[in-house]
Amino acid sequence: MSSSDESERTIALHLARIQRITLLLGLGLVLLGTGLELAHRGHIGRSAVALAELPARLGAFHGDAVLTTGLLVLLGAPAIGLAYLVVALFRAKDRLHALLALIVLGILAISIVFKGIG
Repeated sequence: MSSSDESERTIALHLARIQRITLLLGLGLVLLGTGLELAHRGHIGRSAVALAELPARLGAFHGDAVLTTGLLVLLGAPAIGLAYLVVALFRAKDRLHALLALIVLGILAISIVFKGIG
């Protein structure tokens, strides 16, 4: 097995681990938040907590804030994976694929910024 194959395998394994961790963390927070909501309010709210209110509500351990955080972790998982790929591919000297991953990450970031503005 060449060092390039080994590098690709290592990157794939690390990416899979990152995605698995974010999935488990996100699902755990969603389940915990759902349980808290049901225990305290008897139902699950219909809207997410605003980002400006999230830290205070998390500090008070509100179920809706925990649930919203879980959803944010799940939504952020692909971006976290892309960020890892950019760094790992640059380190592996695979500049073309690193640049492509960086472009996709940039498009994602720009779309979030412009969606937030508009």
